Amino acid sequence: MVISILPLKRFQNAGVELPEGLDLRFEEALTENEIVVISETALECPDCPISPLYNTNGSFCLKLEHNGTVYGVLTASVPRRFVLDREEQVLFQQLGNDIAFGLYNIEQEEMRHETLMALSYSEARYRTLFGELPSEALHAKENCPSSV
Repeated sequence: MVISILPLKRFQNAGVELPEGLDLRFEEALTENEIVVISETALECPDCPISPLYNTNGSFCLKLEHNGTVYGVLTASVPRRFVLDREEQVLFQQLGNDIAFGLYNIEQEEMRHETLMALSYSEARYRTLFGELPSEALHAKENCPSSV
């Protein structure tokens, strides 16, 4: 089995303009929530990047999506005897789901890191601002009558 992942820029739906030369089955994979099964890659997907190398095989295509974000399409060349095997399809679906979940987690970790960096910067600015104020200014505010 040969697997390739075609990464795409993040987009929320399959209506976004796709790169030139994509096969119709590839576009179908972007609109489906399950794998697209291609029995004969050479016949059904002549423009597929893996078609010339594995023209006696079938293929699976699956949209890599998690939490509404599409990360790309996972494509595998599969021997024809396994193409219609439901267990193989389920395993491929699980593999794609795991990859999409992993990409989602990486993205979340990057966002978390950026948030922590911004918080650290903000705290440093706060310390600089209030660390240089005379202590009398801080005590004067504490002793002021509150306006109700």
